[in-house]
Amino acid sequence: MLRSFLLILVIVSTSACAKSTFVRSAPDYQATLQRSKLVLVLPPKVEVHTIDALGKKTKMYEYEDKLEVIITDTIIDKLREKNLNVRFLSRKEIHDMKLSHEIINLKDNFEDLTTDLYSSGPWKEEKAFAVDASIKGTSAIHQKLNADLIVMTDFSLSTKTSGAMATDLTKEILLGALSVMAGGRANIRDEPAEIARMKLALIDASSGKLLWMHSVGKDDDMISTTIDSMSDSNKVDQERLNHLCDIAFKDLDPK
Repeated sequence: MLRSFLLILVIVSTSACAKSTFVRSAPDYQATLQRSKLVLVLPPKVEVHTIDALGKKTKMYEYEDKLEVIITDTIIDKLREKNLNVRFLSRKEIHDMKLSHEIINLKDNFEDLTTDLYSSGPWKEEKAFAVDASIKGTSAIHQKLNADLIVMTDFSLSTKTSGAMATDLTKEILLGALSVMAGGRANIRDEPAEIARMKLALIDASSGKLLWMHSVGKDDDMISTTIDSMSDSNKVDQERLNHLCDIAFKDLDPK
């Protein structure tokens, strides 16, 4: 009876200590990375919008174009630090090679894949490091460019306007005051004023197999977002993307 109890205790303790992660990888992905001669970075999918005091979202098209360049350059630099041979496939090349339709389908398939793999949040490492998943649409890129790996990126940024942040602050102050008047404790909500999310993936170009993926994010409060808005925007964007890529690629081990 005692042995059974101790066995159960060990199992529960081991389960409780098991680490969770947002990384998703095939068990043998390092071997494929080592054999790869060319890593092709596709133009990232970038979505940026502001949210006003009424909750209305507004797309920031010019800002998306600006961030696309910074994201691409940052990813290429980080991958080269991993001693990978990296090349960027520009939109002009995609058009000239008549790959536009294939790229659109590939990105749609990638979105479906990320939905499947991240709908339930972090996974235990045992499951996360044994993923067997793939997407269709990579063969044309592999054949035309002789690429071994394809890098796909999905980045989103939502930021509240100054009016929305002022409205949030007013609501929190009023709710806090009412709570105190009612004899309770003020419970000021800490809702992010800015939310950045990035998903990065390495795909085997010949088979479409997912080798490695990571989902990372960064939330900022009203004070940080306000300070950033008064700073050099290019510097702020570069620091944010460096931070996200450093977190993501820290877990990428090509060895």
